[in-house]
Amino acid sequence: MNNTDQERFNRLLAYVRAHSNSKYTFIDEKKKAVDSVFDAVYESDNGLEEYEDGYESYQCISFKAISDGMLFEIDKYHIPMKAFCDGKEINYEISDHTDKKDIMAIKGEGDIPDSFGSLSLSVDPLEFQRSVREEWE
Repeated sequence: MNNTDQERFNRLLAYVRAHSNSKYTFIDEKKKAVDSVFDAVYESDNGLEEYEDGYESYQCISFKAISDGMLFEIDKYHIPMKAFCDGKEINYEISDHTDKKDIMAIKGEGDIPDSFGSLSLSVDPLEFQRSVREEWE
């Protein structure tokens, strides 16, 4: 994980907090998608005890799949390839050309940038979470 991954997660987290009552669709590298709603933001860790070398805590965003109510999480190590809110793509990528319109949309102050349209694909949320994790392992 690098600072760019943390910044991407921070942007997605800020967007979700500003649009917590919306429907989300997440797509992984294998083009699998899951429709979901926001559940919670919470602290997690990497499985080590606080006194162990390498211990790290970080924020996670929990979502509930619409299809079956299963929960899955997104964190700075497991970020989906694409995310959509109410059918419009969320731009959480970091570049030297991020414009004010994107920043305002993330903060909930402007229109969401145009997307490729609404998706209606479905996948098991646990399979989706595993596939996102596999990208980074």
